[in-house]
Amino acid sequence: MPEVQDYARAADQVFDVLLGDSSIAMTLVEIDKLSPHPGAMREAFSLIFRSESQLVLPQRTYSMRNRSIENAEPVGVFLVPIGRDAKGVRYQAVFN
Repeated sequence: MPEVQDYARAADQVFDVLLGDSSIAMTLVEIDKLSPHPGAMREAFSLIFRSESQLVLPQRTYSMRNRSIENAEPVGVFLVPIGRDAKGVRYQAVFN
């Protein structure tokens, strides 16, 4: 299971969202620690990614790979589109 510190090292870095034979680049733009749930076994956190693509991906689990980690195995991340801003489409992933 990923921990917040795993992603903290990847802040402002590009991740590839793997879509079969293609991919979409997303940048990790925000990391927020969340209030813990009673009895939680680990720290809850939220990640915000931004894609410059005009394509809005539907909410689901995607295989993602950090570009800066050579030969890294893709990780399944449940992404939810949360809106569009001047820089692109924003997605959130929550780990709790």
